[in-house]
Amino acid sequence: MSSPPPPFHKPHKPHKPHKPHKPPEPPGPLPPASVPLEAEPPPSLADIPTLPLSPANQEILDSLAEDMLGTAAWRRRKLAEARGLIALSQIAPRLVIRALDLRTDLLAMVDLLDTPVACLTPGANEIHRAHGAQLAIVYPEEILVKPIAGTRSIRVLAPKYPYHSNIGPYPEPVPALCLGASVPRGFPVREMVLSCYAALTLQAVSLDNLDPAGVLNADASRYWQRNAASIPLTTEPFLGTRGPGPPQSMAGEAGAQNAAEGRS
Repeated sequence: MSSPPPPFHKPHKPHKPHKPHKPPEPPGPLPPASVPLEAEPPPSLADIPTLPLSPANQEILDSLAEDMLGTAAWRRRKLAEARGLIALSQIAPRLVIRALDLRTDLLAMVDLLDTPVACLTPGANEIHRAHGAQLAIVYPEEILVKPIAGTRSIRVLAPKYPYHSNIGPYPEPVPALCLGASVPRGFPVREMVLSCYAALTLQAVSLDNLDPAGVLNADASRYWQRNAASIPLTTEPFLGTRGPGPPQSMAGEAGAQNAAEGRS
């Protein structure tokens, strides 16, 4: 008999050569947690009607509203005008409200900081520049129904001796700043402040002695006619180039009545 066949064995496969070890790819940068947003533009004058007041300023406005007198329409208007003025101070670093009174007429005392004003001390020959102004503002009820005189609303409390064609001359102790032959019916109080800045810095000024728009100092008018190359005193707009600072809080209402009427 023949012997049984040997057991079947699978042939060994030849070993494949080992590939060299490849180090792992370094991880790429992680995606940002959020896409950076573009900075919002600073508030502008057009934003004032809808600009929220700071909590402190809103509290002051609410307190002033409790003492208002007059018809319902006049009380609403005074409140709206006061709100607009306060909102302007929040976006304009140069405007500080020192006093505000809404009991009868709207009365305010404001500082305009970093505002060049030409001055001439009595007896002096050289004009110097002050670097700010303090104004008293009277906003009467009648402006709701008719124009008012251009000299009715603004008094210059500081600096002393402003040398300006539209400001009453020395020795008037609290001179008027004329905003024109008349102030239009319904002209907002915040626009009065902007007009004052333009006038004080000579960005907008009347120099014609025959113009009914409000030359109150003929000597100053003639001087600036001869020295027209020196005006304006600055070209910086009211909001300036520095952007808005932190919200300004009002200084309170004490003394507004006396300040607005030019009394000490």
